Amino acid sequence: MSPTCPTEQNADLDCTTCMRCSSVCPAEVDLPEAMRLRRYLDRPRGSHRDLFLLSQKILSTSPMAPWLSPKLDVGKDDVYYFPGCLPIMDELVDPRTDFQRAANAGVALLNALGISPKIVYGCCGHDLYYSGHLDHFQRIKEDLASRVDGEVITGCAECFHALKSLHGLKAKHISEVLQKELPDLGKATNTRMNVAFHDPCRLGRYHGIYDAPRQVLASMAELKEMPSSRENALCCGVSAWLNCNAESKKQRVLRLQEANEVGADALVTSCSKCRTHLSCVYREESYAGVPRKLPVIDLQEYVADALGIAVPEAAAFSSGTGRRIAEPLTMADLRTRIDDEMRRNLFACTTCERCRVECQFGYDATPDLEKARGSLVAMHMGTEQHESIARKVLDTGNVFGEGAKISKPDPGADIVYFPGCVAHFRRKGLLDATVLVLDSLGVRYEVPEGLVCCGSVLKRTGHDLSPLVKANLKAIDGRKVVTSCAGCYSTFSRDYEGVEVEHISKLLSPRIKELALKNVSMNVGYHDPCHLGRRMGVYDEPRSILASIPGLKLVEPAENREKARCCGGGGGVRSADKERAMKMARERMKGFDECGADVVASACPFCEINLTEAMDREVVDVVELVARSLRGDAR
Repeated sequence: MSPTCPTEQNADLDCTTCMRCSSVCPAEVDLPEAMRLRRYLDRPRGSHRDLFLLSQKILSTSPMAPWLSPKLDVGKDDVYYFPGCLPIMDELVDPRTDFQRAANAGVALLNALGISPKIVYGCCGHDLYYSGHLDHFQRIKEDLASRVDGEVITGCAECFHALKSLHGLKAKHISEVLQKELPDLGKATNTRMNVAFHDPCRLGRYHGIYDAPRQVLASMAELKEMPSSRENALCCGVSAWLNCNAESKKQRVLRLQEANEVGADALVTSCSKCRTHLSCVYREESYAGVPRKLPVIDLQEYVADALGIAVPEAAAFSSGTGRRIAEPLTMADLRTRIDDEMRRNLFACTTCERCRVECQFGYDATPDLEKARGSLVAMHMGTEQHESIARKVLDTGNVFGEGAKISKPDPGADIVYFPGCVAHFRRKGLLDATVLVLDSLGVRYEVPEGLVCCGSVLKRTGHDLSPLVKANLKAIDGRKVVTSCAGCYSTFSRDYEGVEVEHISKLLSPRIKELALKNVSMNVGYHDPCHLGRRMGVYDEPRSILASIPGLKLVEPAENREKARCCGGGGGVRSADKERAMKMARERMKGFDECGADVVASACPFCEINLTEAMDREVVDVVELVARSLRGDAR
C-alpha cells in the first residue's frame, strides 16, 4: 500500500461520532448510536479500500500473536494491559512508522511502577461496532469476556471506550494511572518542551477525562492550550475508518495549525487513532498550511522518554499463531441486533439539522437517519404512530384522516396555493390570512382539486411518499407553487422534481410595502422554523415582513437563525413521543420570555401548534400578523 494517505477515496462526508453536537441537540438524540444503527442497516464502504475494517474482521476470528518486547516484565500481576492493534496501523498506514512503541512505553511505565501486567492481545472491536459490523464485534466481546477478569489498562482512548462502555470491563486509561502514581515515577530528566494536548473524542466528550493527561504533561512540560480544547476540541476527523477524505484532512491541518500557533514543539495525544490520522498529514505529497512539521506523540511515549525510562523495541509482528485461523462466523438475524432503545433513539430525532451547524465538517445526519428509518419501516420495525399517520395520509390525503377538502378553482392561474394539512385542518386563521394577503396583492392563484399532503411527515418517518408526489404533480400541472408551511416548502424543494416552489414569506417580503398596513403595537419574537431556516436558508424575509408592520417591535431570543432551538414538533417526534416534543417546545419558549416578547411569530403552522400547546402564550404566523395590520386589529 502507498505510504501516502488516500484522502480522496471516500469523499462522501459521514459522521465521526465525535459527540461535539451532543450539547446542542434539543431532542437529546444519541447520534453515535443512531449512526451505528444506520450503518448496520446499510453498511457503508470504509476508507483505504476497507483494508482496516477487513483486518479487524479477520482479528475477530483469528488471534493476534504476541508482539510487545520480550524484555518487558509481564504476566505476574492480576492487572491487564491492552495494547490494541498498533502493528496493524504500522503495516497498513506506513511500514516506516513505529506506532507499536507507544504500547511498549505503556508497559515500561507500568513496570516502573512495580506492575507486571498480563497482556491481552487482539482488537477491541471499536471500529467494527461503530461501522455497524455487530456480528464480528460480538465475537470479540465474547472472547474478551473469557480472557479478562480484572482491571485492564490501555493507552488508546478508543480501546478504553470500547473496553469500558462496549464490553463492560473494569477499564482504566493509562493517563488516570499516571495521574495517580506520578510521584512514584520520579522527575523528568529531559529538557522541558512546549507541548499541546489533543483531546480525543472518546476520552474527553465520551468519558469526561480532560484533567488527567494535562496534569501529567504539566509536570514535565510547558503545556500550551489550543483554542479548541476540552469539550470544544476539534475531532481528528476519522472514526471507524469511514471518514478519511479531503474534508477530514482540512480539519487535521487546522488542528496542527492550532498547535503551531500556540508555540508547541510537539502535539501529544492519548489515542492511537488520533495520532495516526494527525501525523498522516505529513505523509501526504504536500501539506501546505502547516508552518512547522510538529511531531505527534503518544502520551505514553512522551512520559517514558521525559522520565528517562527505557523503552525496548517491539518484537517482530506476525498475523497469527496457528492456534485458531479465521474460524467461521455465524451471522445473526438482523432483527436480533436491534432493540427497542435503538429504535426509540433513532425516531427521537426531529431532523432539525442543528447538529449540522455545530459539526466541524458540516455533516448533515438527516438524510442518513431518514434512510435508516426507511429500512426499519421496510422490516416492519417502525412506530405504530407513524404507521397510523401513513395510512391516514394514503387513505384520505391528509395527516389528520379528515374528509373535508377545500378548493378555489381558477384554471387560468399561473400560481397554485398549497395550504398544507395543518393550515387547512388545524390553523384556519392562517389559511384565511393568507387568502386575504394574496387577494390584497392581486395575486392570481388557484387551490386546485386533487391536492393531497405534501408527504413531509412520511419522508421524515421512513415511509414512501411517491403516491403523494404523483397526485400533487398532476394537480399542480407544471405551475409555480406557493405554500404557507415551511415543511411543505422544503419537501417540494427537495423531494419533488421540476417544481418551482416559493414560501409565502419570500413572495410577500419584496411586496410588503404595497399593502396599506395599520399600526399593531406589540413586541414580537420570531421563531425560525427548522425547515425554513437551516434547511432552506430563509431567515431575512420573515423578519423583513415583521419589521415593516407599523408599531411592531421585533425582539430576538438568544438562539436564533441557524442556531435557533427546534420547536420539537418535527421528524414525527410529536406523534410518537409527545412528552419529548412538549419538553423541547417549553425550552424554546423560555427564550421568548427572556427577550420580552408579547407574542411569538413563526412561518410554520406546525411549529405554531406545538409551541402553543406547550405554553399558555400566543403564537401566530407572520402572515396572520400582516392580516391583522391590514384589518386594523391593534392586537
